[in-house]
Amino acid sequence: SRYANVHRYNAVVRVLRHSGFQEAPVGSRQWLLLWSRHASPAVLQRLQPRQRTNHFRGSWHLGHKALLWNSIWRMQQHHGEAYNIMPQTYVLPRDMASWKDARVRHPGDHWIWKPCNQSCGRGIRLIGPQQSVDRILGRSRRRRGVVQRYVSNPLLINGFKFDLRLYVVVLSFDPLKVYLNDEGLVRLATEKYLLSPETLCQRRMHLTNYSINKSSPSFWHKKGDMGDNFFGASKGSLRELRAHLEHEGIEFTSLFDSIKDLVIKTVLAVEPLIRAERHKLQQAATTPGDLTGAHRSSCFELYGFDVLLDGSLKPWLLEVNILPSFSSGSALDKRIKTKLIADVLTLVGIQLPQASEPHGEHEQDKATALNEARESLLGEDLPEHLRGMEARELILESHDEDMRSGGLRRIYPAADSANYAQYFVDESRCNYTLRTWYESRSDALLKANTK
Repeated sequence: SRYANVHRYNAVVRVLRHSGFQEAPVGSRQWLLLWSRHASPAVLQRLQPRQRTNHFRGSWHLGHKALLWNSIWRMQQHHGEAYNIMPQTYVLPRDMASWKDARVRHPGDHWIWKPCNQSCGRGIRLIGPQQSVDRILGRSRRRRGVVQRYVSNPLLINGFKFDLRLYVVVLSFDPLKVYLNDEGLVRLATEKYLLSPETLCQRRMHLTNYSINKSSPSFWHKKGDMGDNFFGASKGSLRELRAHLEHEGIEFTSLFDSIKDLVIKTVLAVEPLIRAERHKLQQAATTPGDLTGAHRSSCFELYGFDVLLDGSLKPWLLEVNILPSFSSGSALDKRIKTKLIADVLTLVGIQLPQASEPHGEHEQDKATALNEARESLLGEDLPEHLRGMEARELILESHDEDMRSGGLRRIYPAADSANYAQYFVDESRCNYTLRTWYESRSDALLKANTK
């Protein structure tokens, strides 16, 4: 494995070392995993079939606040209310006039300003209905940032505002394959929520970022990551939130379905842009053989989706982190993030090379028998468009991934994926093949044949 220009989180390093991986020397091409920021086009063009890297070209369309809103807004123009998944946003300074008009039309609304290239809550400002933009933002109004309509009625836990950090894995964009981790983080503010002109400057009331709240005297770490007394702590797990909401009489399954819908729609909003980056990489290849080693599984990506629930239980997308933190400041962090990294790398299918390649008649017989066994899982009653070699390989590859997904749950494609077909600008053949396979519920038959 190799790390390049990225923080060396213990959760990542521990998992790799315990799995038998060693760090490759700088400049070496003999590696299996490149854990870095975005790899250069030159690196991507030289990828070998077994090599993987942890970012897609173009995923900045998810991670950059202004670019993300541009994609969501484009989908809103075509699909209306179905894409009301993110608070109304204006990109500044570009949309300054439009935002001022919106303040006039909605004089009672609050707004929140965020710089585009900051994290951990740095630079965020709340703006009340009567407050002067020039006074609150000062010189910041000339910087590139976004201003969003503030969700003023958040769902509260014991009077405290909270948000969710959800972990989403995309294995490929062609075909699109999206997984959602079954565990995530619930992050609470450390001052009880009260929206008034006097409280707009109280960051630990309105912002849930761990980096902001961890130094508060009211921040409390639970000594363990289990037990019933979760909401005495300032950070908890998704499982514990579920228990709390169900105790309050809130049906969690349908709520989580709406969160999954938000995640899928967000990824679909940027899907054509990220596929276009792949196409540009292919077009830039200096010779036809430059990309022969790279394939649809060469890249993967692990995202941190920040989601807020309002008082009517509607989830709102706040932002997407393409470089989420894997630091472990508590036993809870360590448990969730270490297992997450292990599950992601297992799902991706990174394997240590064998000391020697299989050879001889016996090994060849075993390999042939294994391939025949995999093929037999599909049976003979497949629709015509699923019978070709490419389609069968797509299906079997996806089945293998599901079998090693651990705590990651595939949310796209799934049996209800026909509901999302309308959101593709230009659905690829591979995506259509895999989507219709899962819609046909043929995967249930396949799983039955494995018992």
